[in-house]
Amino acid sequence: MGGRRRLKGGYGVWLENHRSPEGVLYRRYLRAGEEAVGGINGSALLRFEVERYARAGVLYDAATRHWADLLRLRQTGTGRRPSAREVERAARRAGLADQTLKDALDKLLERAGQRKPPSLAEALRAQAAPVPHTLARPLSTEPEDGGPLPRRTPI
Repeated sequence: MGGRRRLKGGYGVWLENHRSPEGVLYRRYLRAGEEAVGGINGSALLRFEVERYARAGVLYDAATRHWADLLRLRQTGTGRRPSAREVERAARRAGLADQTLKDALDKLLERAGQRKPPSLAEALRAQAAPVPHTLARPLSTEPEDGGPLPRRTPI
């Protein structure tokens, strides 16, 4: 691929034909990545992360499309239908592509400095943190307005 022109925005050529449906989708993910970080600002590392995000997006779209096609063929197709194993493998591939896309977006946003994903220890610490006593309401048998308590009816 050396010697080829770069794409608009300074991105490298990734597909053989960027006018194909995959190329259109790739450019759409490139724009979405730039929009997510608020512009590249000349950073080569940030441009690389946007490209990684766009490639993961194209692969995610292809994996989910393949899975949907296999499901459709299995349910309504005639002739040779895909086996349950093939459908399950396609579902796993789509799930892996989804996770890859999510990780690429997290890494892109982390590089842009907008959001740093919490580590596992930080997430567990935040879950186990006790509620501060200033937020906890004291239990009271009297209503807040000073009137009589409402009657409770048996269930």
